[in-house]
Amino acid sequence: MNDHIEWRFPRHPRSVGRARTLLAEQAREIRARFAVRDGLLRIEVSDACAALPHPRHVSPDDETGRGLALVEALAERWGAEPRPCGIGKTVWFEIATAARPAPVEVTPVVSSPPHWAASGPRRPVE
Repeated sequence: MNDHIEWRFPRHPRSVGRARTLLAEQAREIRARFAVRDGLLRIEVSDACAALPHPRHVSPDDETGRGLALVEALAERWGAEPRPCGIGKTVWFEIATAARPAPVEVTPVVSSPPHWAASGPRRPVE
């Protein structure tokens, strides 16, 4: 069986049925799992292919190869490992949910008060 298969479909409702048919013909199982824990959404995608993914350098004209670059840019963390059963791999990533605020670094700044904060009578702003 070929380790790498690629199909391209036009943006059309009929493409969904065609994609399902082609995947069924390959007799491959692709599983997706979603879980929320400790303010993180974890998404796992498993398949029977043992080849672990790696980020690629692509040119502006390439039509593929940007998936992991997007995951790396958007996710808190991500990874890939062989499946425990010995067949295939699982690729996963974690994204912070709205319930978990992103960490913020605060650098204290010490400065003199602004010129308008000097003591004395205050005038209304006109």
